[in-house]
Amino acid sequence: MNKIKPRNEKFYLTVACLAAVAVMLPIAYFGIPSGYDLPQHFQFAQIYYDSLTTGDGFPNWSGKENFGYGGVGIRFYPPFAYYVLAVGRMFGGSWFDTSWFVFTFWMVLGCLGVYFWIRWWFSAKEAALAACFYAIIPYHLNQLYNAMNYSEFAASAILPFCFAFLTRVFKRGKFTDVLGLAIFYGLLIMTHLPLGLIGSISLFVYAITLIQKKNLLPSIVKSIIGASFGLAASAFYWVGMFSEMKWLNHASDQYSSGHYGFEKGLFPLYLNSPATEAKFAVILADSIIILGFLFLFSSIVYLIYRKTDTHTSDQSKNVFQTVLPLGLFAFFMLTPLSLPLWQIITPLQKVQFPMRWLSIGSMCGAVVAAASAHYLLKGNFLKQRVWTYICLIFVSTVAMFNFVYLFAPTSYAPISREPFEQIISELPDQPSFVCWWAIWSKPEALEVKEKV
Repeated sequence: MNKIKPRNEKFYLTVACLAAVAVMLPIAYFGIPSGYDLPQHFQFAQIYYDSLTTGDGFPNWSGKENFGYGGVGIRFYPPFAYYVLAVGRMFGGSWFDTSWFVFTFWMVLGCLGVYFWIRWWFSAKEAALAACFYAIIPYHLNQLYNAMNYSEFAASAILPFCFAFLTRVFKRGKFTDVLGLAIFYGLLIMTHLPLGLIGSISLFVYAITLIQKKNLLPSIVKSIIGASFGLAASAFYWVGMFSEMKWLNHASDQYSSGHYGFEKGLFPLYLNSPATEAKFAVILADSIIILGFLFLFSSIVYLIYRKTDTHTSDQSKNVFQTVLPLGLFAFFMLTPLSLPLWQIITPLQKVQFPMRWLSIGSMCGAVVAAASAHYLLKGNFLKQRVWTYICLIFVSTVAMFNFVYLFAPTSYAPISREPFEQIISELPDQPSFVCWWAIWSKPEALEVKEKV
């Protein structure tokens, strides 16, 4: 791990945090993103908030939703992201202020996770650059600004720490590394199930790239221990969830086929999605995938540098031997070429949207792009005009895409303070999404709204 003076380390950490806060400022100014899943996320958050304020630390049934009939959704949806929102509300004063603060917290945490991951190989300067890349990479922003996938956004903040500690388990193997892997893997499972599954597969793939003959068996054993403790610590949630899943509508084939089938979400979506899909949204999704891949494609800089400099022996090149293959694997899982794996690993089909693999691709892209920038400067490539133009075009394209399709209020349709608070105040009694109903629930029951 590269050494640097503590004063400089604090400076670069501050840069990483400021970049994360900056990309969240449009929400503070314009309003909360109005995505399709917003009502369900905040209805769950209010259930946890009401539970905590009344002394029930772990609710397993909601009493207000569905006009007072209650609901079982919180028995199945991972709770950690909603605990953070609920605790934030206890100190935040309003749901609007709490939401912006919590969204910013997750963005800062994710950027620090990427910083911590790449810091094993590079100096704080490159680590801060990787954190900045993670703050602006389109898919990571799209999780919140356009899709309003709050829990996935939160899980994407936890993911980099899982890979950072797994790296240290294989490279160093201290007890604190194993403990860190256990903590963050457990938090990942308790935050978002699709990313819990995708992250688990990716951690296995990444572990293969980290394997070395030296300390092979101890590294494997320690990584298994860390993951096992993470699973054990989160067992209070997932044991009951898996044993009762058959009672939930979301577990039926209806929510893993048709509109929710994974096949139509493979790249390019423009060719694979049904004709009924809004073509602009499909083109937007394909653009996000392409821009994400370009962050990984920046590794071409290192490949060119390696050919011109035969004395490259520093450990920095390990990023291109470990993180780059993981990122390429994530993008492979987005293409029709991965269909055999989707069919063999049947639980994968329940993640519904293959684009969720971009959570892995995005953090890998941020790390690889920062590593490529290191060799871009080290090789003096910017003295050549063509490389300067390429870098300017790449940065300008990503910035323009974010400003036009993500940050612009006409694109992410923000809800300002007063309307947002009104919506939130009406949510507790409203019907939850049908997918979170029990299989025996009937919509006709909601015709009777009077209390007993």
